[in-house]
Amino acid sequence: MDNAHYESDDQAKSLKRIFARGHELGLVEIAFRSRAMSVFMLAAVGFHFHEYKPFLQALADNRLRLEEDISFNDVLERTTSDTGFKPKHSDIWFDFRNDVLWTLDSAKRDELVTRLAVIKQKWAAPKP
Repeated sequence: MDNAHYESDDQAKSLKRIFARGHELGLVEIAFRSRAMSVFMLAAVGFHFHEYKPFLQALADNRLRLEEDISFNDVLERTTSDTGFKPKHSDIWFDFRNDVLWTLDSAKRDELVTRLAVIKQKWAAPKP
């Protein structure tokens, strides 16, 4: 993601939309190297998780190019390798245009729910 996205506060705007509508959790299965991969998602209430699945599958298949490299396909490759690699970087992705976040690890999604609750609380606190 380039600096323009940070400067225009697109991520914060997306989080505010999610906070205003509430969030829900979803799960879709995508295929990668003949394996089913679970993608754990958090999105604004009303998000259609299964309609987003083709987008995730296109990323996994390396058929889709975004403005910035998000390394989703690379992380899937390393996650399915025999080395037992668990991603430490780029392990949660945020599509702030569609108000959805996803990860390959259910514990990371659970941690994300907790962290977002803290952010929501901080933003709601009166400014000194």
